[in-house]
Amino acid sequence: MTLKYHTQMSDELSMHLLTTPLVYRLITFKASPQRTILIGTVLSSLFTLVMVTHVVLDEFVLHAVTFASGVLIVATQSPKMVSEHVPDPRTRQNLRNISLFGSFVDLVTSEEVVDDPTPHLAWPVPFVARRMAGPVEPSKAKAS
Repeated sequence: MTLKYHTQMSDELSMHLLTTPLVYRLITFKASPQRTILIGTVLSSLFTLVMVTHVVLDEFVLHAVTFASGVLIVATQSPKMVSEHVPDPRTRQNLRNISLFGSFVDLVTSEEVVDDPTPHLAWPVPFVARRMAGPVEPSKAKAS
């Protein structure tokens, strides 16, 4: 490890603080209020247990496995949700390209995708999304 102990622990804590809410949103999407509370309690307990164990015992493997599991859930469920809940094929393709980075989990799970939000994102995301999507068909370019 190249960082000092406390800095390293803070860095690893932030990794879990990023993935845990995303996992929560993906697992509880369209779930009942009781299931949402149960999953929130379980994830909060697991998060606390993992971080306390990691900091107190300096247990890196537990941190690595739980973080990788969270990333795997986000990486597999995000594209699935985009496919299921975004009706327009062009918008779906743009979101599918971007969702590899997990940036649209909250947007999709809150059912706010009405039109393509890519142009409104911070640079360089729109530029990268356009390049990944390929050339625009002339008929669609004139309509926009």
